[in-house]
Amino acid sequence: MSDPFDPLQDLLLGSKFSEFEKVTKSYLETELPRLQSPIQSAEQKLQAVQDKFDDPDQIFNLLLPALTAIINDKMVLSKQDVIDSIVPIIDEIIAGKKRQDKSGMITAFTQNTKYGIMYGYCISYHNQLP
Repeated sequence: MSDPFDPLQDLLLGSKFSEFEKVTKSYLETELPRLQSPIQSAEQKLQAVQDKFDDPDQIFNLLLPALTAIINDKMVLSKQDVIDSIVPIIDEIIAGKKRQDKSGMITAFTQNTKYGIMYGYCISYHNQLP
């Protein structure tokens, strides 16, 4: 059965329409097979990505860099809170020890210089705050 519009198309478009059909058919026959390989490759890559989301370990491995960055950012932001919490405790301990044994405290700080430096850093940082 032929299309009832075929005579009208032939009248309006003449041989141009049949040439268009030939070009279209030729294109589909030559280009479509050429596109099948990239399409299959894209499907395989998509499947590989989907498979990663089915495995909880793979999801964790994908998210690990982002989680690490978030934790590091939170640690940087909370550094001041930690210092503000520790300094009064250390001050209280040192004040109590000074009252008990002043010369012993001096000896302790000189023997444990790194702790004295750390404490000095915390105090100076704490005192610079507004």
